[in-house]
Amino acid sequence: MDQLQEARLGAALHQLAAERVARRRPGQGLPSASVDAAIRLTRITQSDLARALGIPERTLVRRKREGTLSPEESAKLVRFARVVERAETVFEDADAALGWLQSPCAALGGVRPLSLLDTEIGADSVLDTLGRIEHGVFAWCASCGASPPHALRLPPSMAKARGCMADAGIRKAGR
Repeated sequence: MDQLQEARLGAALHQLAAERVARRRPGQGLPSASVDAAIRLTRITQSDLARALGIPERTLVRRKREGTLSPEESAKLVRFARVVERAETVFEDADAALGWLQSPCAALGGVRPLSLLDTEIGADSVLDTLGRIEHGVFAWCASCGASPPHALRLPPSMAKARGCMADAGIRKAGR
């Protein structure tokens, strides 16, 4: 993904969140085109998006036909967009961010971050983990999108370390 595509992804996801805040009528949801935009921009399947949002896929199909998401479904889509945008900021690359969201993460109990976005507490856990990655609490590997073996703690002297810990010859940081 080139820089222009990354910028568009970030802008589009930010717009999804802004649409929710700036909508005109209380109680009205986002346009269903927002679902298609999220699918197109993140390159995940509609089925994966439905699971990530905790919305049955048949309901998403029906909402697309109707033209509008419910307020609750809209909130879930905005939450998804917020997490994807945050991951992109942390990893400084849309492909790496999307790869991380779809890969098992030991820091999150071995589950894929994407699978936790169906609840507010799950999304908060993913955002917390992203914050830890950003601040160097967890190592991150530029080549595989995860830390080997996924959630190694870094010593304070390496608080801002980026890159593969295995490549640096560090096997068990912080132990």
